Amino acid sequence: KSAAGITKAINLTTNVTALVVFLLHGQVLLVLGLVAGTFNIVGNYLGSHSFSKNGGAVARPITIVVLVIFFAKVIWDFVA
Repeated sequence: KSAAGITKAINLTTNVTALVVFLLHGQVLLVLGLVAGTFNIVGNYLGSHSFSKNGGAVARPITIVVLVIFFAKVIWDFVA
């Protein structure tokens, strides 16, 4: 249990440090980051509640579609 907590603390520290470094160098698109973060939070909220109510009936097909799209992109990048 403590290893997971230590990992989260280290991850948070490195993420905050990277953000500070990129901010100092003017390499951060704040609006894009805030929009992406908002959609990430909303997606996680909707996904967790949907899975809690419907189980794998919703999560499984969405996961398969996402994996197929990702696989197609990898193949496209490899061929092109």
